[in-house]
Amino acid sequence: MKRCLVVFAKRPGPGEVKTRLCPPLAPGQAAALAAAFLRDTVLIGEHLADWERVLAYAPWGARRAMAELAPGWRLLVQRGVDLGARLEGAVGGVSPRGADRVVVIGSDSPQLPPERLQEAAAVLEGADVVLGPTEDGGYYLIGLRRWQRGMFAGVRWSTEHALADTLARAKRLGLRCKLLEPSYDVDDIDGLRRLARDLATLPPVRAPNTRAVIAALQELRRL
Repeated sequence: MKRCLVVFAKRPGPGEVKTRLCPPLAPGQAAALAAAFLRDTVLIGEHLADWERVLAYAPWGARRAMAELAPGWRLLVQRGVDLGARLEGAVGGVSPRGADRVVVIGSDSPQLPPERLQEAAAVLEGADVVLGPTEDGGYYLIGLRRWQRGMFAGVRWSTEHALADTLARAKRLGLRCKLLEPSYDVDDIDGLRRLARDLATLPPVRAPNTRAVIAALQELRRL
């Protein structure tokens, strides 16, 4: 069985990422935080020694920068007019290479334990789709047992309906779905403060790059 982890991420440039954190963060600080998130997400993937690891990146010209953030990973540019099309393109891009379990995450949850990804793959032994819900009605993870054209059609992305829409779509396609334990993405200052509190309770080896940026922001009283 071949498993594949796909991480979705944007180039962490000032003014391009984490704009909802500005203010209190300056654009450069938000970009540094996004880069730390991505580095730590890559570290999560490095625990999955027997998996193929793919970074689906945007924009088109960011390949060199993203290669530096995820050395040794296969790079795949995101294609499509919306997130659904980009997700379908990425999953469709890895499945023909022989991956029969594909797990997709973003780079906004550096606190995730690597075991959660193993759990997702295990759930796919008895389900077609696995989702990791977030508290705002979206999801931080989706796993697919096989590529399914049209899986993400009609999903209202970046709203509280994204999870429900995806579940409804899967049901219409006759796919069996399972849910993982809820978690959260870090999109705003409240989420970042929550992450800082959570990391304080976790072993220091978890999310070391994010910890360093958070410590610097706290020193500057930006957090």
